[in-house]
Order: sequence, then structure tokens, then C-alpha cells
Amino acid sequence: MLGDLTVTEIIRLLLPFIILEFSMKIFCFYRLYIDKAKVFPKYVWIIIISAFSTIGPLSYLIVGRKKE
Repeated sequence: MLGDLTVTEIIRLLLPFIILEFSMKIFCFYRLYIDKAKVFPKYVWIIIISAFSTIGPLSYLIVGRKKE
């Protein structure tokens, strides 16, 4: 299936996902700076958001923020 695609076509196909992932990480780092963290300290959340592709930012947004 991907054998017929060139490298440029594959990059064009994946680019929206790369942009979405990068923007979600930036948003989570910003919210981590602004909000108070729960469950783990902020430095642990930085590692989780950085290390785990989509699961890290989503887990921070779901369970890691203190909602005020």
C-alpha cells in the first residue's frame, strides 16, 4: 500500500498528524505552566508529556490538572 507512495507524499500525508501532536504538546506545556498539577509534580508531567506521544498530553489534560 505505501510502496507506491514517494517520500514527499508520505510526509504530506503525515504532516497534519505531526502538527496536531506538536500543538497538543505545546498547549499542555502552557497549561502545565499556568495550572496547578495534581497526582504528580510538574517535572514528572513534563517527562510524561514529552515521552509519550499522544497518551502523555491526553493523560495530563484528563487527570493531571487541578480544575479551579
